[in-house]
Amino acid sequence: MFILYSKFDEGLNPSQDFLKKNLNPKLKISILPWAFSEELDSILFLNDYFKKGNNRYNRYMNILKSLGFMEDNICILNCYRKCR
Repeated sequence: MFILYSKFDEGLNPSQDFLKKNLNPKLKISILPWAFSEELDSILFLNDYFKKGNNRYNRYMNILKSLGFMEDNICILNCYRKCR
């Protein structure tokens, strides 16, 4: 199942009840951040933009954890890192 949200960090209020009812909290979640307000590279992305514990990271994680997902099942993809 794929669900795509734009402006995710503003919350999932309109669909939160649906998601809680219909999604298995053991699912793997991937966050694909593609738009940035400043130019980044892989190091800035990991150490500044989505650093574990910072406000942006916590906003995304807290929304998903409020739906019952475990943080270990949530992956933030780094678009600056080469795939192998």
